[in-house]
Amino acid sequence: MKSICKNSFASSFDLEGMELYISNSTGTYQYVKKRNQFILKVSGDIRNQIGVDVGQTFIANAPCIITLVWNGKIEPNELDAYRKGGIIIQNLYILAIRNNLGGVCIGAGIYHAEIASNIQAHLGLTENLKPILIFPIGYLASGQSYPTGNLQLTMGNLPTPLESAMDVMGLFQKLNSLSTVWEGASITSQKLSNMLWATYGYSLLGTGHRTVPSAYGEYPFQIYVCNKTGVYNYTAESHSLDKTSSVDKRSNIIKHANAPEYLEKAPALLLFCWNSKVGTHNASDSDSGGRFINIGYGCCLQNLYLSATAWNISISSPFHTYNYDALRTDLSDTPLPNIYPMYLIGIGETYEDEEPPIIGTPIRTPTDEVLPNQKVKVEVSVTDAKSGIENVTLSYTTDNGTSWINIPMSHNTTTGYYEALIPEQPNGTIVKYEITAFDKANNKSVENNSGQYYDYTVIPEFTATMFLLILVLSTTVIFIAEKPKTSKKSTHYSAIEVTKRRESINAPSTINNFFLGHDMLATGLGISGYGKRKEK
Repeated sequence: MKSICKNSFASSFDLEGMELYISNSTGTYQYVKKRNQFILKVSGDIRNQIGVDVGQTFIANAPCIITLVWNGKIEPNELDAYRKGGIIIQNLYILAIRNNLGGVCIGAGIYHAEIASNIQAHLGLTENLKPILIFPIGYLASGQSYPTGNLQLTMGNLPTPLESAMDVMGLFQKLNSLSTVWEGASITSQKLSNMLWATYGYSLLGTGHRTVPSAYGEYPFQIYVCNKTGVYNYTAESHSLDKTSSVDKRSNIIKHANAPEYLEKAPALLLFCWNSKVGTHNASDSDSGGRFINIGYGCCLQNLYLSATAWNISISSPFHTYNYDALRTDLSDTPLPNIYPMYLIGIGETYEDEEPPIIGTPIRTPTDEVLPNQKVKVEVSVTDAKSGIENVTLSYTTDNGTSWINIPMSHNTTTGYYEALIPEQPNGTIVKYEITAFDKANNKSVENNSGQYYDYTVIPEFTATMFLLILVLSTTVIFIAEKPKTSKKSTHYSAIEVTKRRESINAPSTINNFFLGHDMLATGLGISGYGKRKEK
């Protein structure tokens, strides 16, 4: 269970605000992912009570019930929480297959206040912790097994999806950063085929089962691919791309989606859309207010991420879109009244960059003595010709390296330098500092003055004043000592005026096998979908 819980969070998508609680015959335990351990929250078996709450009493027979809990203080948006929940659920399905287990996602009714309140009480949750999904998991019933599909039966205009020869557990250990840069202007049709199939394809051709689950077997999503040659609708039944526009609409789509400009450099954009005419139950979203639709999106997004990791493809963060009318016009030359564009993602070949950033010599202000009441501004030039700079950090120590304090350096667009402020330090403090930079390909550079570090000493204010006074007195003595002895005239010297300016500167098994037969995962438990029995 520790392995399952740990790997259920294996994604580079943001999963902050999501927690897992595990209920078995001995009690209910909170899974603490940072320490990979369980903490007992409630003693005693509450599985039957949870089953009664959600109207699915059979789940009490499962060895474990995993409850996904949403922390509203960390993730304030409920629909984003359900999308994150879908990412975790998709991982749980894959992990169930990997461990020859059965499981099913149950969400029906949990969002209703009374049911949620009951489960909160059973799990001992505070008010800001709300249960949103339940995943009973256990061994398959005797005689049950997972069906397999035949990818060679795909007959569309996309290449037949290939096996990656990479075990899914290896993918869970290989977390890839989400991208803002791509290497070339295209993506191969084979890799695009692999990714589309994994994201939303038919895993068992002829049976209606896809690589992601859906309540009642209703699949309400459309995926559009946008590149320099036009816009295409992905048709899962035939595994094909059908052109809907012959114009490159990427710039318009990014503008209308209010997405970052860097997506214009992505070889292809994927736009995930909800087809409101598909399905009459959870897929129609009439009874869950967008919650179940976002669970499905989360499942699709995680499959896309895993496939991209397997095939060395870079993908961006998903960007939520709202400008439905304008985006519908971008997607097709004919009206799409029932299509609602929801999430935009950029994809492309991974940028091959093995060269670390170049860090210049830091500039410190003040450049001479530093007084106790002064902050110190550090500026530095950091460049990377290929993937670009991801972040730059100023690290300083006041105890000769026993402990370090890290300050993110911000980019000044006017000077082109990265800059940060070291706070005021007490008199006599010796400050040592260095600069660390990462590029977007995760290459690292450190500038620490060849291991000697850059440093300065904070001096008391009176020291500088006394130094000038001594200098003045010494100069006066020299003038008097060198007075000509032959002169009898009285000599008058002008006063020596010394001024001192002080400046205070106030300066960041193979993976495809695990997508097969996803809707058959609950065979050992006898149900399918998000907790409602599938009618044949």
